[in-house]
Amino acid sequence: MGETERCCLRLPLVIILLSLSFAPLFAQSASFPNHTAIYRANSALASTEPQGWRPISISSTTPTIEQPFYWAWFSLSPASPSVDSHISNLHPPSFFWLWGESHKSSLRSEYVIDSECGISYAQLDEAGKARLSGEVVWSLENETAVRELTPDSANPLTNPLSLSAWSSASVREGPNLTSIFSKFNINFRGLVIVPYQRTEMRHYLVELTDSFGNRIEKCETDFSSRILDYSYAVGSARSYEVENGALLSVKISPADGEQLSFGSALRRVDISSRRPHMMEVKANHSAISTTHYADYSYLREETGFLFISRQERNATTKWGQPEVSAPFASSLHANSTSLFLRPTSLDAQNNSFAYQYHSLLTYPFPLGLSNVTLAWQDDFGDVWNASWILMARSHGWIAGTNTDNAMAFHTDARAPPAKVEKKDGPLPSANLPQSDFWRGAQAFFPSSPSLPLIAGGLLLAPFALWLFLLLKRRSV
Repeated sequence: MGETERCCLRLPLVIILLSLSFAPLFAQSASFPNHTAIYRANSALASTEPQGWRPISISSTTPTIEQPFYWAWFSLSPASPSVDSHISNLHPPSFFWLWGESHKSSLRSEYVIDSECGISYAQLDEAGKARLSGEVVWSLENETAVRELTPDSANPLTNPLSLSAWSSASVREGPNLTSIFSKFNINFRGLVIVPYQRTEMRHYLVELTDSFGNRIEKCETDFSSRILDYSYAVGSARSYEVENGALLSVKISPADGEQLSFGSALRRVDISSRRPHMMEVKANHSAISTTHYADYSYLREETGFLFISRQERNATTKWGQPEVSAPFASSLHANSTSLFLRPTSLDAQNNSFAYQYHSLLTYPFPLGLSNVTLAWQDDFGDVWNASWILMARSHGWIAGTNTDNAMAFHTDARAPPAKVEKKDGPLPSANLPQSDFWRGAQAFFPSSPSLPLIAGGLLLAPFALWLFLLLKRRSV
């Protein structure tokens, strides 16, 4: 059986084995990307030894005496960690690599120079193992690093760029307020090399002149044998957008931090150059809502390397239980934009951002002061925090016809009983004092002797106003 036939039989077997090995990952969707699982899977696949199978996109050629390869290829894995075409500047990536080739172990080409002298030939005989040689170029912002790659190089390749290059990653404005991220690029260009013993036997006709001046023809033979390297160019490149910077979370309302409990809400905008995976809001250390913004799938490239793909979804929220049943249901209204933004009035560092996530969280916040905290997590497991002090009060009021029967009321059943303070004076009054649980109120009650007079005044007031307007019109 020839090498071509053996190669064709090996390829389906390799694909089947790879599919069986990674089938659980391929079918799996996750609520959070498991970068560790992807790293381990790609690590198991990576190899510094040449593979005897080829990806479907790599075509096969017929070996010749000048080019004895069937095919050769090299593949860099997706960045670890990465999600689609995004990486984080807080996690400089590493890359696994894999390569393969197939060549003729021996090759002979026969030809005729002069028919009178017989058949000439050139023959190649494999004289050593295939090897890989080339350079890997890493680039980000204004920094570039070049590293030689050989079969003895580390697998995976680890980041040679400085931390300052990663920390300088940013976002700049593109056409129509689009956001242009700093780009990270990695590129390998090299050769797969196989040494051959090249043997040549050349038979050819020469013309000579003998001592008598006669021209004669004679067959001559040249023989040579030497070791030569034959090479096949291979390469692989990856490019990523670099997520960067910290979260800027801005509370929009309640503007002064105080609100009535009926329909109490927190409206905010989260501005970042990172995509959120999850946001958790707590009130006094108890989770009141956990919102997820994406799902993730594990996909396989044709070389077998795995990568994580992100699928956006409508914000899905799990709710914490209020302390007491509330008169309204918890809800979240969320939307987002992907426009370039530089909010200089909000950010003293004058940073630029690519994403804005707006949310209106309606929730029966506990009455009184609450320390509300936000934990904002990105696709790479990094968490940013923000906090605010919010005050939720029940709305109190006083009802009654006089101070003796004045009673206090409030709108929220969670508030403790309200007490009325009664005061005497020219116009008796009752106070509902200000509290962390309700808003204060004040009512004035006319004294009994003056009640008929006040009632009469109230009845005459419309007639007096009509008379005034009539006289004013006539005067004009």
